[in-house]
Amino acid sequence: MREEYDFSNSIKNSYAKKVKKQISIRIETNTIDYFKNLAKETGIT
Repeated sequence: MREEYDFSNSIKNSYAKKVKKQISIRIETNTIDYFKNLAKETGIT
């Protein structure tokens, strides 16, 4: 792998907005807390 990549000539993906769709879901608070704690433990946050 290279240390740096040049993206100055890149173009946006014109299909990205067509593929993604925003949704909402209901998740219990303890489930959210579990994943937040897991993220902290693994250093994701």
